[in-house]
Amino acid sequence: EAMQAYLWQEIELTLTAENSYANPYTDLQLWIDFTHESGQQLRRPAFWDGGQTWRIRLAPTKAGRWTWRSFSNVADEELIGKTGELTAVAPEIAPDNRFHRHGFWRMSPGGRNYARSGDGLLHQRLHRRDVPRQDRRIWAGTRDPGRTATPLHPTAA
Repeated sequence: EAMQAYLWQEIELTLTAENSYANPYTDLQLWIDFTHESGQQLRRPAFWDGGQTWRIRLAPTKAGRWTWRSFSNVADEELIGKTGELTAVAPEIAPDNRFHRHGFWRMSPGGRNYARSGDGLLHQRLHRRDVPRQDRRIWAGTRDPGRTATPLHPTAA
């Protein structure tokens, strides 16, 4: 049965190795390939979480059905060829901060003052009001409440 995940929110899968490894950081590589029904593929590495436990995290970038398959550089039957599926849906309640509603943000190529969200929304400027009040001084480079914080952008209010 497919597990449900929310768009842009992290889920975690756990795999348990059949064998123990002297140095899991160097002896073993484990990853999962996730494939969306549209054909988009994402590869996510696993990390060792002690003992024989390995974890993989993903934040789905598209709503719909995702399938996954595990791969490893060692012959461990509990790690290689495991499969599953998940269904990513939009959250029932949108986050309060509009900055968090549209996925992961990145600078738009060639656009000095532009940011593009994961769902394709283009913002002309990143304004201070988009950053929660308690984070503004941190984002502006100071934690000292007595100092005046620098705007995130020269035209920010």
